[in-house]
This record gives sequence, C-alpha cells and structure tokens, in this order.
Amino acid sequence: MAEVLVTSLLAKLGELAWFETHLQLGIGDDIKFIRDELSTMKAFLKDAEKRGPRGEVANKWVAQIRDEFFKLEDVLEEFLLQMKLLKSENSCVPRLFQKMLVCHQFRSEMENIRKEIEDISKRREQYNLQEEGTSSDHGEERREDRSAASPFVEEKDILGIDRNVKQLEEWLLQEEEVNQRKVISVVGMGGLGKTTLVKRVYKKVEACFDCFAWLNVSQTYEMKDILIRMLEEFYSSRKEPTPNAVETMNEDKLREKIHKYLQEKRYVLVLDDIWDIHVWEGLKHALPVAGFGKIVFTTRVENVAFPLDENCHVHKLGVLPHEIAWELFCRKAFHTITPQGKCPQYLHRFADAMLRKCNGLPLAVVALGSLMSKKGMPLIEWRNVLENLDWELNHNQDLEQLNRVLLTSYNHLPPQLKYCFLYCALFPENTEIEREKLIRLWVAEGLIEEHPRKTPEEVANDYFIQLIDRSMLQAIVSDFDGGCLKACKMHGLMRDVAIHMFEKEEFGMVITQQNNETERGCRRVAIHDTPAIEFSSTMSKWNIRSLLVFGKGEAALSSVNRIIWRGAKLLRVLDLEGVKIASLPEDVGDFIHLRYLGLKRTHIKELPASLQKLRVLETLDVRYTNLRSLPRGIIWLQQLRHLLFHSRRHSLPIPLGARSLKRLQTLHGMRTDKNTVRELGHLTQLRTLFIGEVGSGGEHSGELFQAIKKMKHLCCLTLTSSRDIKLELESLSPHPIYLEELTLEGRIEQSSMWFASLNCLRLLHLSHSKLKEDPLSTLCQLPNLDTLFLLDAYAGKRMGCSGTGCFRRLSKMVIVGLKELEEWSPIEQGTMQCLRSIVIATCPKLAKLPRGFQYLSALEKLELGEMLEEFVDRLRSDRAGEDRWMVQHIPNIKLVHVVNEELVSEVLS
Repeated sequence: MAEVLVTSLLAKLGELAWFETHLQLGIGDDIKFIRDELSTMKAFLKDAEKRGPRGEVANKWVAQIRDEFFKLEDVLEEFLLQMKLLKSENSCVPRLFQKMLVCHQFRSEMENIRKEIEDISKRREQYNLQEEGTSSDHGEERREDRSAASPFVEEKDILGIDRNVKQLEEWLLQEEEVNQRKVISVVGMGGLGKTTLVKRVYKKVEACFDCFAWLNVSQTYEMKDILIRMLEEFYSSRKEPTPNAVETMNEDKLREKIHKYLQEKRYVLVLDDIWDIHVWEGLKHALPVAGFGKIVFTTRVENVAFPLDENCHVHKLGVLPHEIAWELFCRKAFHTITPQGKCPQYLHRFADAMLRKCNGLPLAVVALGSLMSKKGMPLIEWRNVLENLDWELNHNQDLEQLNRVLLTSYNHLPPQLKYCFLYCALFPENTEIEREKLIRLWVAEGLIEEHPRKTPEEVANDYFIQLIDRSMLQAIVSDFDGGCLKACKMHGLMRDVAIHMFEKEEFGMVITQQNNETERGCRRVAIHDTPAIEFSSTMSKWNIRSLLVFGKGEAALSSVNRIIWRGAKLLRVLDLEGVKIASLPEDVGDFIHLRYLGLKRTHIKELPASLQKLRVLETLDVRYTNLRSLPRGIIWLQQLRHLLFHSRRHSLPIPLGARSLKRLQTLHGMRTDKNTVRELGHLTQLRTLFIGEVGSGGEHSGELFQAIKKMKHLCCLTLTSSRDIKLELESLSPHPIYLEELTLEGRIEQSSMWFASLNCLRLLHLSHSKLKEDPLSTLCQLPNLDTLFLLDAYAGKRMGCSGTGCFRRLSKMVIVGLKELEEWSPIEQGTMQCLRSIVIATCPKLAKLPRGFQYLSALEKLELGEMLEEFVDRLRSDRAGEDRWMVQHIPNIKLVHVVNEELVSEVLS
C-alpha cells in the first residue's frame, strides 16, 4: 500500500532537486539519501506485497515507514507550494526574507526526517526483515491461493441455479458449426458460487468427453506446474499412466506432448480461478485449435473472460434474488428448529437486515446463516452480530472462509488500484457513487499515476473500469442515456473489508453514530450524518488531507465547523455536498493545498474573494446552490480543470478573463453574452461544455459556434436557449469530430444534413427544436447512435425510416410532445434491431403504432403516456385490440398517467 505513496514522493523529490540547484538550500545530500532510501523501501514493499501477510515485527516497521512518509509528504508539499507562490510574486525584500524563513524551516524539517529514516533503515537490518519475507514457502502460498478458489459453497447450498446449469451444459455439449475449440467463461465477484456451478456441470458432462481435466490456477502460478498437472489430469481421466520423466521436460516439450495427446479427442478443460490472461496465453498452444475441445474459465476479472481470437461464450453470474437468498439463509440458520428452516417472527427483522447485508452473495448467505445457527435463538445474540458484523467478518473463525475470499480479491489488486478501491469505502453504505465525481476526487488526492499521453482523468477512468472488471465495484448504468456507466456501488461486505483495511493502513476514518471515536489521527475523514462530535484537542496535528461530509442536518454542519476551522490547513479535498451551509468564511483562502471544493446542493449564496488564493484548485462544484455570480478572482485559478454550475432557475455568466483558465476540461452551466463568448474560444482543452443559457437576442450565437469549433477534444456539448432564439447549426461546421453526446434545447427548424456527419455521436437529445424535416430519415444512418430523445422536436405530420441497417445500434428512443404527428411510416424488418426501450407520449394526433412494429424483436420495454384512447385500445388484449399481436413479444408494457400532479403507471393488459 505504501508503495503508491513512495512513487508520489519520488516525483516530488525530483521537483525539489530543481529548487536545490537554483536556490542552493544545502540539502543536496539529504535529497540523495532520502531518494535512495525511498527506492530501496519501494523495492522491499513491492516484494512484501507479493509475499502476502507480514509478521508482527514487519507490520510495525511498515507502520513506522508510513508515518515518516506522511511527514515527508506534508513537508514537501508545504515547501514546494510556498516556493511556487512566492516565486509568482514580484521580487522584493519582504518576499526575499520570507523565502529565507521558508527555506530555513524546510532544512530543519528535512534533517529531522533524514534522521528518522536512517533509524528505520537500521531497524530493518537489525531485525532481518528482508530475510523474513524471502524465507516464505512459495509452494505453501500457491496451496493457500488455490484454497481460496475451492468451492466453499456446497452444491446442496446453492439454490436457483438450474437455468445457469442448463446454459453451461448446452454450451459444453453443443456441436459447433465450425470444427474449432470453444472457450466458455463464468465471471463474477468472489463468493458467487462460480466454482460450485462449474463443478456441478463438469460432473454431469465429463462422461461425454474422451478426456477431461480440472486445474485450480489462482494468482500465484508456475506455468510448468500447470502444464504438468494438466498432462497428469488428462491421462488420469482415461486411467492411463502418466508418461515418464515429465518433471524433466521444459514448457515447450510439455505443450507438444499435451497437443499430440489431445489430437482427434473430445476433451474438456476447466481453468478455475484465473486472474491473469497470460495464463491462457501460456496454455493455448498446448490445445489443438481444430476439434471438439471445450475450455471453461472461472474468473473474477472480466477482461480475462474474453480471450482474443477465440470462439467464446461468456456467462456473467449474478447475485441471488432476495426470495431465494432468504430460503437459503433460513435453511442454514434455523435447520435445528424445522427441517425446512423457518424464521421465528421475533427474529425476522434481524434476519432480514443480515440478509440485505449479504446482498445476494451465496457464500455470505451460507456463512452467516451457519454462524447464526451456532449462536442459537437469543435476541441479544442476533442484535450483537448485526451491529458488529464488520468486526465479526474480520475476527470470527466461522466467517474465515468468507473473509478470505473477499480479501483475496483485494490483495490481488495492483497497488495503484488499492487506494482507489479503499477510497470508495469513505462513502456511505449502499450509496451510488457518481463516476465523474469519484474520478475527480482520485485525481485531487494524487492517487493516479502519470501517463505520457493521457490526462489524469482518463487514467482514473481506466482505473474505474478495471475495478468494475475485477468485480470489486458494482456497475450502475444510466437508463436515461442508453446504458452509460454513470456510477458504482460497493457490495456491503466488500465495503467492510475495505474499511478494515484502510483503518489498518491509516488510510482514513469513517465517523458514524455508532463509531464517533476521534482520538486516532488519520489522513482522510468521512462524516456520515452523525450527531455533534467531541473532537480531541490533538486534532489540529492530524494533518487531515480530505474531509467528506454526508448528511444534510444541523449535526453535519456542526461537524464541519468543528473540523475545518481547527487547523486543517493541509486539506486537499473538501466535499460538503448537501450540507446546510450558507457561506464560507474568508479563511477558506488559507487552504492553499485545496484541489477539490465540492459545494453541490448547499445553500451557498456567495463565494469569498479569498477563493483566488487557491492556486492549485482543480475542481469547483457549485451546482444547485444559490449563487448568482462567481468572484472576479476565479480567473487566477489557472490549475482549474472542472468548473461546475447548474440551476434550473438561472445560469452564471462566464467571467471576463476566463480565457486564462486554459486547463479547463469541464465548463458546466454557464451562460454567454456578447462580452464573454469570445473567452470560450481560448478554452481549447474542454471535453464537456454546458451552456445553460445562450444569451438573449442570440446575436452572438455565430461567435459561440466559432469558439466551439476550436475545441478539438470536445466530447459532450449541451446548449440551451430560449424559444425565441434560433440555433444556427450550420455555423458549427465542421463540428468537433469526437462529439459523443449532444443536447440542444431551442429552435433549429432546418436540420438539413448537419446531423448526418456526427459519426461518433452516441446520445442525441433534441428539445423544442420545431424541426420541419423528418429527423428519423437523417439520423437513422448514424453508426454509433445509442440513445435518441425527441421532445417537442418535430413539427411535421409524418415520420419514419426504412431499410436494413437503419439505427443499427439504437437501444433507447423517447418520442414526446410531437403534437402534429399523425403517421409513423411502416418499419421494415432489419430496422432498429438493437432497440430495447421506447417511450411514446403526448402525441395527440398519432392514432396507432406503425406497421412492422413486431419486427423490433429486442424490445423489452414500451411505455405510453397521455396518448389517444384509440391508440391504447388497439394494444389492449382484454379488448381484442387489433394491434396487440405486434407488441405481444414485449415483456414490459406500461401506461403512464398524471394523477394529482404525480405520475402513476399501470401495466397494459
């Protein structure tokens, strides 16, 4: 874990070397010594990470390292930032004197840190910590690794998997059209029962194959060892003796031997618990490509499940439905009461809460149910386990297997992903964590490695996707924009593991009503809607780097005031989203290290002028506040990357001088006028631009489009104008070529062929466009369009498109408020083949669905609202509607009405 911090410190020492060269601080030897020690410690920590759990002495030594790293980080950051700020001021005697004071203090602190690091290094040699690590038995490690993949959930304890068994069995026995091996992957987080599921199928079908082999792989593996075991398993399955001298063969000889043996045979090979795609790369040449060969993977890593250039099926295993999980839990917990297991009424509330904590994870359901069967029926026992489940998970032997499976996933993360994963546990349980916000927080925290050709946000997004692919985070996609990955959640038990680890690593602290002890220092503090807290007098020495507050009550506000204004001057992150705070004190300008300031959904009316002192601020989020303007000094925040504002009532003007904010990637919720529109043309690094109000009169819209054309990296564009302003899209030609999301609210009238060239466009949202030409006839050829919203967007009477390949990737369509639409042209077979959801509402002249609607075979959801009674009656089965046959394949058909200003839905029958 500390390895990531060492990497960051080495980079800062490189920056410090520049000041040593130019200012002659007299610490050149200290810098060289500390850099050398850091490099040595980094190598040691990297080796220790691979070796797994450390001894108690080594743990204490690592904790001492971590404390010194934190001190060094604080001293380096404080000095480097102070020198940069002083360097930017005009040279004068007071500034020169101040520089001397800063340098003197820094030299003194660096000398102390060097002495501490020397002592720590001596202790490492004294206790032979390197030898402690290298003497571990790697064979034993591999055995432990394999045990984490063994089927802890027995077959009798798995309910509701018949469909999964049938699917896998069908794939394994299916005769392929092409005589070629097939890979079948079962993927999901640890504890879902992947191994148990495959075991059941494997036992059912092994007799259908000439030979078969099952290999536990896991993270720690030797390729030669795997090849030998594979050869032995295949021979053993046919009750044949293993060839002599296989131990003396090299890997190539073993591959050749296996390949020759499998020729012309029907075989099945299971590779259980694969973490690395290189395992398959090392094995695939031992397996004949032609023939009836089936290879089954079980893995927690999604990109391992899709080997390149292979004929492949992927089965994503999900959690158990609540009803089945309840049956399984009761069967384990209450089997001593009745054979079927029935929960006593007085324990129902506690059992249900425990089950929700398991969140459908079979291993968790079985382990917790078994634990409670030993606890018996006393109410107090159930209450104690529920209230202390995080402690039980990490200390109770009955939950050891569950903890090992969950912890294995964490231990196998690359170092840079571990901090990012732990950071997610600062958020409250069951919270949807917004992807963009999380990415900006990671960047502000310095958790992201530098990349020569990517922005930190792009690297952080890669980390986000990797954590989801590794089943560490649960993906949440947006129905609004066609399945975009908008957020994530942590499984409750994975969050417990994360909290245990980040407390152990002094990564952070979560303060709740149940846990409000604050004596222990930490770097990151999250407050979860807890009552007023008595903070210790030593809190000012914590050097808190991040404060995240979750809660909207007065208690949250009280907690904020107690922490912020008691010496937390090294804050990098301050997130007060939702806190009822009406103003920030002028002192906020003293937080010169602040990189992220989140004030979303607060009651802020004005930002202090001292904000201009926050010269390293990267994100300022003031969405849904009461702000009416931004301070003039915001143009001095030249490290600003994300400026976010949005309100349904008004937009903020782009400040004059905003052209200096050349690092801006996100500008959200501003308005333009003739004086500020020119500023936009200088913000060429923008990825996301949301103009909440194209200024009145619209005379500068041409200049606006000229500015947008210069934004070569723009991916998301939103323009909102009043209905009396026409958006002249022809002026935005050529458009930014990477545009993926486009929202236009306002009159367009003539769409012409401008939309036809948006080849990267994934989402299009048109509102109040008053188009005179049929939009579908133009948009249908866009190759990547996934989601289409037409809200009062078309003023014509007829629309439609025809031909195979039209809307080839469209998955969601929303048609609302087309008040003149009378006819939708017939849909030809082959059109909109990926369409899964369609909404049609408030089209008062549309009498029926188009002919050919039955060809939309992928449709899962049809939602109708405020349509003609004749339109709806044609679809009703209970009234023998003549169009019912066209929609009978759709599983979810709803009618939506407005009743007492609330939306009410009913299933169409």
